[in-house]
Amino acid sequence: METNSGYRLLHMRMGILLLILMSWCSVQAAETYKIQGTILTEKQKPAGGAVVLLMKIVMQGQPTISPLKQGLSDEQGRYEFIIEPAEANSFFRIEAMTEKSTTSSEPFKFKKGQFVKSMRLILPTIKKGATYLDFGRDILVVDAMESALRITEIIRFSNKSNAMVNTDSEPIIKRIPAEAENFQLFKGQNRFNATRESDKILFRLLVPPGDNQLYFSYDLPVNKRSVVFLNHLLPQTGEMEIIAPVNTLDLSFDRPPELAAARIVRQVKRFSNKQYDSQTIFLEEDQREIAVVIKNIPISREQFYYPAIMLAALLFFGLSFFLIKRSQPASENS
Repeated sequence: METNSGYRLLHMRMGILLLILMSWCSVQAAETYKIQGTILTEKQKPAGGAVVLLMKIVMQGQPTISPLKQGLSDEQGRYEFIIEPAEANSFFRIEAMTEKSTTSSEPFKFKKGQFVKSMRLILPTIKKGATYLDFGRDILVVDAMESALRITEIIRFSNKSNAMVNTDSEPIIKRIPAEAENFQLFKGQNRFNATRESDKILFRLLVPPGDNQLYFSYDLPVNKRSVVFLNHLLPQTGEMEIIAPVNTLDLSFDRPPELAAARIVRQVKRFSNKQYDSQTIFLEEDQREIAVVIKNIPISREQFYYPAIMLAALLFFGLSFFLIKRSQPASENS
């Protein structure tokens, strides 16, 4: 009798352990996150052998975009990435490229209770030249640094065609002051490259269809309390906005007679619990340069204010959720 009781007790314990093990395995399986999909050509045929990148987007501190995983699409154009649970709360973007084309998805993240994300990407054809690009808005964020002004510029533009636009043979030229230092291009997209030649920046871009933007910064040495900064605009720019933290630098447009009637909208904007003065001028005709008067520049380190560089990052990443719109025909199945 005691032997039978011992066997029954042993079987019960083994059963409990088995149930615990099965429950643990079920939890582990449920916490497996997967991103999958297909890469197609513009003719809706599978794009086998395409390089597929899973990009991770980190929003803490200085925002970064970096490759997390890489693979190749199979003969049917299919790809798949397995995500660790610790990564599941991040934002992601899928990029795909071949020798003839490249494309990317819009940023996305897993919803609560979602473990599979499906993204289908289409590789468009490529057209050459900047004639397919429309430049809509130029934003300048100005902040005081030690013996310099930090100029952060965001240029929003659109590719109105249904193809990728390549400007390698005809670079987009943006003029900046020759004395500018520490030029940096935020490469949110690997297909955007810039080369500096004295007072010119040559942008060689591979631009997907839809809305895009250039985001770069440089330091302008100053040793005076006020300066006049000449901002050169790209062709057919429709709006220009200047921004600085409230109660710091005093910014204004220096309008020549041809801009005397141009409409200007002034407002205070709030980003990340801080306030910023904003002024936007609306341009009825093509204007290739606009002067900005910058006053109240601090002349000592003790007068510095919190940097506006974070605002530029928020403008790039935060407004309308990333400002990087759908970059190609794509469909998503959650």
